[in-house]
Amino acid sequence: MTKYWQCAYPGDPLYQYFVQCCELLDNATCILINTCDELEKDYVEHIRETFQKDVFTIGPLLPDWCFNGHREEQIPSHNIGPSLWIEDRTCFQWLDLQPEKSVLYVSLGSVAILTIEQFTELALGLELCQQPILWVVRADLMNDKTPIGFPDGYLDRMRKHSCFVSWAPQKEVLFHKAIGGFLTHHGWNSTIESMAAGVPMLGWPYFADQMINGRLCADLWNVALKFDGPYKDFIGRQEVDEKVRLLMRSRSVIRENIEQCKKFLHQGMCEGGSSSLHFKQVLGTISRLSPPIAQSRCKFT
Repeated sequence: MTKYWQCAYPGDPLYQYFVQCCELLDNATCILINTCDELEKDYVEHIRETFQKDVFTIGPLLPDWCFNGHREEQIPSHNIGPSLWIEDRTCFQWLDLQPEKSVLYVSLGSVAILTIEQFTELALGLELCQQPILWVVRADLMNDKTPIGFPDGYLDRMRKHSCFVSWAPQKEVLFHKAIGGFLTHHGWNSTIESMAAGVPMLGWPYFADQMINGRLCADLWNVALKFDGPYKDFIGRQEVDEKVRLLMRSRSVIRENIEQCKKFLHQGMCEGGSSSLHFKQVLGTISRLSPPIAQSRCKFT
């Protein structure tokens, strides 16, 4: 993945954009964060002390069925979500046939772009691991608008035990009983959804906060694996194979830790949890503001 998109250079426009977003926090009436105190209390306290204003953790921002147990009847047939991509729900017909925790879900989000060489190595690495795969392959996943091109005969070989979609209803996928691991770009939504579902991760960050999210998951919380060495431009098929096998076939401390994070997130959203209480405090903050102030000065970040 290109170094530019990793925002490694302060002069990059994308880097500057994120800096400006942080600077806007000084003008916010209060700050809302998609996490919970149970998971990130120390970090949240640091933000409160730094900005000297109310900071409300209100996450994870997930539908109720995620916290009431996985009940199929609670999930609408056509969820409305933030994605502009059309979801392919046919993957559930395939997932329903797979053994529990056997499938690796692969999705690099809506922005990541791969070279043809990197795409080929990823594809061949996923074949080598001989694991059931649900792979989200966006039409624009390749750089320079190159059409998606799998190695010769690849789809014929992989379709025996894998499923390919252009976009997936991710929350429902992660909470499906067949999912046992997630190869992810570590966008925060994907990361917190995976933790809430109790699915361990193999991280491949692309840019912006994904780098920090990946380090938190792999080095601090120990709920994810990462590829060897520093974040780099190229990962070979052998390393993909090795790390996927390690993630999917071991019963390591990672799975114990992800269950603990899942517990924290669920506690935060339950009645009496930090996020549940903060939702009520946010409503109280809004109600205390007179209409003119609420319209002109109340800013949430």
